[in-house]
Amino acid sequence: MENKRRIILQRVDGAFVNLKLEPVNNPSAAARFNDISAYESFIYGFYGPSDPSMYKPVYLSITYEVIGDVQ
Repeated sequence: MENKRRIILQRVDGAFVNLKLEPVNNPSAAARFNDISAYESFIYGFYGPSDPSMYKPVYLSITYEVIGDVQ
C-alpha cells in the first residue's frame, strides 16, 4: 500500500474548487498540486483568482492498494 499527500484547493466557505475555480462535489475532483510552491504559483499567478484570500490549501491523502487480479 502506498500513501501520497497532495494539496487541493478549497474556498474559505468550505467548497472544493477545480482549476476554473468552479465548485465541485468532492475532494477528488478539486484542483490538485504536488507541493506548496505549485499551489502558490497558481494562486498568485496569471490564472489564479482575483482574490487569493478567498481560497486555502488543504491536504488530501491518496492511498494506492492492489486489490487483486482482473478476471
